[in-house]
Amino acid sequence: RHPLYPDQGYRNAEQALLSESASNSAAAAAGPAPRLDLAFADADVAAALRPVLLAASIAPGAGETAVVTAAVEAMRYRKGYEELREWVDGSLDVFRGELHGVLYPVMVHCFLELVRKGHGALAGEFLARFGGEFVDDASPYASAARVDDLRALSAVSLPAHLESNTVAALFLGNRYELRMSSYA
Repeated sequence: RHPLYPDQGYRNAEQALLSESASNSAAAAAGPAPRLDLAFADADVAAALRPVLLAASIAPGAGETAVVTAAVEAMRYRKGYEELREWVDGSLDVFRGELHGVLYPVMVHCFLELVRKGHGALAGEFLARFGGEFVDDASPYASAARVDDLRALSAVSLPAHLESNTVAALFLGNRYELRMSSYA
């Protein structure tokens, strides 16, 4: 019972907290948690994770959780970037060009964040999947500078590379300046 709020519904809070704490400690004492069957509602996520989960089941061990976690994290970055891209592509024609300017720095920072977290191979897949629209000659969003930047970034696969790669250091150490109208 809380002395300051006797009539505000806090009467059973302490008891509920203690019982929840006891059940959590009992579950921890019971031993390791059972293996989870990961079922994904998103078919793309399930298809992309299938090889990772298969590899983890062939060579189970302590690294299994890290492999699955890395894959899930990379899928979140992919899904988030795809949703942002769809939102930009679905925006009004008047603003689409301006809003598309946001995609390049966001894509680069997603890539760099995956590398920073130690997921170099998954970051490389992310860059290969989404970097193409910024280097394709037919794309209105491609430029020679972006081609050079993405070529330099493709060599980044370890967290130590983030400091030694000039393009990565520029993106991480400086703001990316975008000029937009007040309506975009």
